[in-house]
Amino acid sequence: MRNDRVTRWLQPITEPYTLSVSTVGHVLILRQSYISSYLEIYGSDAVLQRQLQLPNEIHEPKHAIQTPTGEFIIVDQRSSSSLLKLSSDGRIVNRFVPRNVSEQFIGLCHLVFDSVNNSLFALDIASNKVPLLDADFTWSRTLLTKDKQGINTPTRLCYNLGKSQLIVGLWCHGAKVFEVYERIN
Repeated sequence: MRNDRVTRWLQPITEPYTLSVSTVGHVLILRQSYISSYLEIYGSDAVLQRQLQLPNEIHEPKHAIQTPTGEFIIVDQRSSSSLLKLSSDGRIVNRFVPRNVSEQFIGLCHLVFDSVNNSLFALDIASNKVPLLDADFTWSRTLLTKDKQGINTPTRLCYNLGKSQLIVGLWCHGAKVFEVYERIN
């Protein structure tokens, strides 16, 4: 967009479940067919740069982000490993493995990567929580919960790097803004 006007439209994209924008301006969109799933990577000019075939064990991809190192992190709704890190060529290089029951995702649906602190904010809509994961996919801590911060049916995340603010979109309840790292309880 320029001056509040749409200058390019991604064709023939209709109703993507989610999309994300990388730190270098790539737009990532997950696509599914009856046979396979793949990630479409568009340039900032809205031209398809490449399609990445996802591994067969990813059955129902819901969200993808790209790290500054060019790796991809995928949320797979049906897999027992719901959070996977892929190399830039699409090979699985890491999986999130919970250490205990409190670290399990029930309805993981959205991710945001913090490139300065090399960490990952995850959003679990079913358990109403936002945990922080380290770069190696280790659960660092639970940042936000329904009981402490009033996170009720969260659906989307946005991270304002300059202000260290995490913006959490809530289903039918607008959004809440939280200071992260230094001031969050």
